Amino acid sequence: MSTIEWQCPLERYWSCTLDVIGQEFPTAVAGHSVTVHFPADLDTVDRDRMLQRPKALKAPSAQVDWGVAVESRDAADILRFALIADDVARAEGESLNSETDMWLKTSMEWLAVTTGQPTVFVGHQSPLLYENKTFMYEIPDGASPSFIRTFSKFNIPRDLEWVRADKAVMGYCFDKAGAGIDLPLAWKLLNEARALHRVGQFRRAVIDASGAVEIIGYQLLDSELTRSTPPDIAKHLMESGNLTLGKLVDLLRKTGYSIDPDLSPKLVGLRNSVLHSNRGTGPHEPTESESKGALALATAFVKKGCPLPADVPAIYGSRCGKPLRIE
Repeated sequence: MSTIEWQCPLERYWSCTLDVIGQEFPTAVAGHSVTVHFPADLDTVDRDRMLQRPKALKAPSAQVDWGVAVESRDAADILRFALIADDVARAEGESLNSETDMWLKTSMEWLAVTTGQPTVFVGHQSPLLYENKTFMYEIPDGASPSFIRTFSKFNIPRDLEWVRADKAVMGYCFDKAGAGIDLPLAWKLLNEARALHRVGQFRRAVIDASGAVEIIGYQLLDSELTRSTPPDIAKHLMESGNLTLGKLVDLLRKTGYSIDPDLSPKLVGLRNSVLHSNRGTGPHEPTESESKGALALATAFVKKGCPLPADVPAIYGSRCGKPLRIE
């Protein structure tokens, strides 16, 4: 039996608090006990210091970036971490390798739902930083080029709440992934809706947010009808076929379940306008503001109707007075 170690690079960095540097987290991959090792500190006094590979690693590896710690932001941007499995056979390396992607996907879904960070991928992701996409220079005859001071930023929606992941949050996410506990589908759709909003896909963001509301709406309608409606009528209503989202929300409201009055016009109505031809004028293209409003309504509806487990250490927007933003 041997020890197997491997690296897990991240397509986009995870923004964490400084207490995760050098930490170890127990988890499981492919049925084996595995330890997650976060990058170590160089113990320097630099404001922006590059992190180094975890001290527990034994195998030689190429020089790679592990992350950076920024004292001025009390942040550690993690670019990769390592995993170590003890007492496993060499032949089991293949199963560990093949299962790591699913383990990482589950970890990132829980990280997205607890912190609001953009760890869910929906295709091309825009850069995290603002950059000048139009550098203009004047090239006069017989003189040196001179820069024309213009600034044209990449249009990246950035106003969704998020918080940095601390040691407790990271441990929670790795526990869920190690136990194979999947995120509820409605929350997955909300994660995807937020990711779509961040890359400017507002129409798709509204549709996914509405899908999350529909899933929870049916679950709530089933329980509320059972509680407040004669059994024969409730059975008839639930077996009468699929309801439109508008009828679903209206029927749920009639059971006495409290629903934000803005849900119908600003999410259901918006969703209908982006899906349908609107009497030949074509589907409506939602604005960034409309998309953000629909996301907020859907998130509140899902949080109330399908609350996450009580042991969740944090949900973005619920533990910080001032939302953090991606720098």
